[in-house]
Amino acid sequence: MQSPLSNLQRAGGAVHLVLGNHEQYMLQGNLSRAHREHIYALEQLGGQVAAFAPDTVLGHWLRQQPVVIQAGDVLVTHAGISPDVAAVGLSVTQLNAAMRRYWRGESASTAELEAVIGRAGVSQYRGYFQSHDGLYDQAADKDVAAVLTRFGARAVVVGHTQVERITHLYGGRVVAVNVNSDGAASQALLFDQGVARVIPLQTRRNLGARDVRSRSLRLAESEDWRTLGRFLQRDYELSQLPFPYAANTRPLSGN
Repeated sequence: MQSPLSNLQRAGGAVHLVLGNHEQYMLQGNLSRAHREHIYALEQLGGQVAAFAPDTVLGHWLRQQPVVIQAGDVLVTHAGISPDVAAVGLSVTQLNAAMRRYWRGESASTAELEAVIGRAGVSQYRGYFQSHDGLYDQAADKDVAAVLTRFGARAVVVGHTQVERITHLYGGRVVAVNVNSDGAASQALLFDQGVARVIPLQTRRNLGARDVRSRSLRLAESEDWRTLGRFLQRDYELSQLPFPYAANTRPLSGN
């Protein structure tokens, strides 16, 4: 029996994952954006380093994923491509190679690191939506046009910055798809024969709803004190991390 994925591939389709800032955070050991329930789950797996180590299935797989893909004349990246990143002259292949080298702990230029993990890099940039004081201005039409020309593309699809519905910006050259909130429209973006269409999903996310089991802290229980101590230690470790991370930092566990 053919698997659904095999059928998809035989029909000419594929499923891609593009690394965003949160995946990078987890592989770096920065759990500042993780829910405490997830941090607790990681503790039960031996901690973040053990759970996402390069010799684990998940850790190895995530380290192989791209930060940018180009499907025909459409670019897809988590946050967007800034004019500065485009000006560096790295191709899609080179950007992805720089990211993978970083996970292996191999040397990379400052320009490469800024392009893949920096605050104006492809996983952090918000310039299509707003300026960032002292770092970059909001992109103008000419900036977007220059980026697309550099990569031979006609549009770039981005997430990262939330929108209320899938939104075409800059005359359709940027498509914002991060409808990741309960109040946002339930939609997906579909390219059908190269034409972008917004598909209504008619599903409820219930992102705020959690089936949380809880009880009061038992001061007489030694395990409760140990759990509290781990949380305090984790809060201290998080307070020592650079935000989002400096260009010269390296991933944890020797990867």
